[in-house]
Amino acid sequence: MLTQHDPLVYCALAVLLLIGCFWPRLGDRYFRAIEHWGSRLATHPAVCAAGVALLVVLLRLVLLPWDRIPIPSVHDEFSYLLAADTFAHGRLTNPPLPLQVFFETFHVNVFPTYQSKYPPAQGAVLAIGQLLGHPWIGVLLSMTAMCGVITWMMQGWLPARWALLGGLLTAARFFGFSYWMDSYWGGAVAATGGALALGALPRLLRHHRWRDGILLGLGIGILANSRPYEGMIFCLPLAGALGWWLLRDRRDRLPGARWRVVASISCMLVVTGAFMAYYNWRGTGNALLFPYVVNQRIYFSTPLFTWQETEPPRHYGNAQFDDYFNGLSRELQQTRRLTLTLRGIGQGVLRKLNDLQGFYLPTAFFLPVLAALPWLLRNQKARFLLVVCACTAAGTFPVLWFLPHYAAPMTAAALGVSMIGLRYIRAWTVKGRRVGLGLSRALVISHLLPVFLSLALVRGDLGLNSFSPEWSSYRQQMEAQLESKSGQQLVLVRYTAQHNPEQEWVYNRADIGHAKVVWAREIPGEDLRPLFDYFRSRQVWLIEADTNPPKLETYPSHPNR
Repeated sequence: MLTQHDPLVYCALAVLLLIGCFWPRLGDRYFRAIEHWGSRLATHPAVCAAGVALLVVLLRLVLLPWDRIPIPSVHDEFSYLLAADTFAHGRLTNPPLPLQVFFETFHVNVFPTYQSKYPPAQGAVLAIGQLLGHPWIGVLLSMTAMCGVITWMMQGWLPARWALLGGLLTAARFFGFSYWMDSYWGGAVAATGGALALGALPRLLRHHRWRDGILLGLGIGILANSRPYEGMIFCLPLAGALGWWLLRDRRDRLPGARWRVVASISCMLVVTGAFMAYYNWRGTGNALLFPYVVNQRIYFSTPLFTWQETEPPRHYGNAQFDDYFNGLSRELQQTRRLTLTLRGIGQGVLRKLNDLQGFYLPTAFFLPVLAALPWLLRNQKARFLLVVCACTAAGTFPVLWFLPHYAAPMTAAALGVSMIGLRYIRAWTVKGRRVGLGLSRALVISHLLPVFLSLALVRGDLGLNSFSPEWSSYRQQMEAQLESKSGQQLVLVRYTAQHNPEQEWVYNRADIGHAKVVWAREIPGEDLRPLFDYFRSRQVWLIEADTNPPKLETYPSHPNR
């Protein structure tokens, strides 16, 4: 797929901007008709938000022949899918596994209960998809909700027609060829939480309604159960704005307004806290102990933040854990740690800023922010959204492990700032010529360039997911093959000493005892007889994961054959 950073996109953007600058009225008749239709539609806010959401579903389904349903391949994806399977069966967690040494895998707790280490929000969305037929349906629904809610959020910060335009450009940015849509660990859930909180804030301060306070609290609750650390940082400016409003002297305030604001938010926060405490208690036996913390304490010797010390290497029950936690993880930690010098800190900050800008404000979104920055800094709404983005970004700087979706709570804020900047650009004139009109239209068209150019370059079966790791496709094919056989199956995975620990085959369903296919790892020197005895009714298979291609055969030394 082409991205906003491909040379072809840059060239096309430059051409469009030149045309917009020198021939700002080019195509004016057609643009005016579209803008007039959009302005009329924008007078129906609920219809606009629902329409943007529906558009995402329709466009993504149209893309399915090329951009196919993703195949999980990353440790995190399998962990989220375990959470989805657990929730889909009506449980918050699962009993501890028998013979844990054979089933231990990355980012999954096997003790004190068997569960994903991650907060539950993403797993809950995938569980909805699983109940509807496939976990990816949950991904699609979460992306749909995100685009609809971001449209609603912008209606609270921008004029109606600009909010509609922002929602449509958000849909164009994310509906296809995005790793948020084409994986099981994307940031749509946290982005939805951030958009709910941001959209409710101006409405709450303006109207003091219960529903707006509940929506703001709901957004915070989603953040707490999807990206709790980044969500907490994101909420600091919102808390500051609410605190300032509550403390300053406002004689014109309606009676009971302050009470309604505090009570509505507090109700949702109490519900959120109670749920999180109960979820922790069911998973770890301690209402204040998160499953993530348990996993970190048991497996990781590398820290989460730059100021923390690296612990001595640990001993693990299998070579794959040793290669990952004592090898790959420590190497990545050393390369990503910010050295405590001005130069080292500066390089680390610039690297993360570049990653954040490249994902949340790619070129066509970033240019309006950069060009209109002096005006944005004088605009109260834009200034607040910039502060939200700056706080969230700053919160990611000391985190050693980083991917763009970690900062997902700020998605709506970043896109909102871009739209406000585009409004300023549209008003530019040079010697009476409405240059800004042409430039703003050129930028809007350029938002669609990566999608259109990617579609033009796709041929036949060559889709985005054709570039998924080959091993994950083999795993999926073999699992489907085993699922089609009669009876229950046990698969032992054999790795070589040179195995890449990021290519993990051993992931299981929530209820291992009743699963059609159970995956276990073969550990050199570990007696397999307890495993064979426990699953004596199953047919046993061996997969040599590091052969090319991976080979599936009947296990040669199974005593019950």
